[in-house]
Amino acid sequence: MSNSRTSAFTGRTRVAATAAGVLLTMAMAASPASAATVNSYHHHAHGLAGAWQLTGTDDGNPVNPKIVFHPDHTLDFTPPDNSFDGKGHWQEKCDGSFTFDQGHPINDASGQPESYIHADITGKRTGDTLSAGGHAELYDLQGNQLAAYVILFDGVRLAQ
Repeated sequence: MSNSRTSAFTGRTRVAATAAGVLLTMAMAASPASAATVNSYHHHAHGLAGAWQLTGTDDGNPVNPKIVFHPDHTLDFTPPDNSFDGKGHWQEKCDGSFTFDQGHPINDASGQPESYIHADITGKRTGDTLSAGGHAELYDLQGNQLAAYVILFDGVRLAQ
């Protein structure tokens, strides 16, 4: 008799546990917090990726380069005259804040590299606009720093 009670109790416990698990799963799936987590991750993974037109200043001089943030977290940075193709890497957090580094050679009149620029930038993306700033350093080919300056810019998305 004790066995039948134990079996009945164990069976009811399994049914109750299964029902509770199903209800908990359904509640979590319908939860706005779960949807926000999924959307936040998607936003984080793809938010900055795409082409952007930037407008700003580089050591006080006006600049308006195009930057492409690739999905693999590399980037291409090109001025309007295509005089160089800067390369770098980027990261974006779920809140839209981001960082990137970028570098490119400076060529002499014959097209040979004579120095190198490296920049570190931080910024914030809100939808299809961004604002960022940072610093850049100019180095000779032996790695000696020749100059440092401030970079500030705003941008709008061209494509995603």
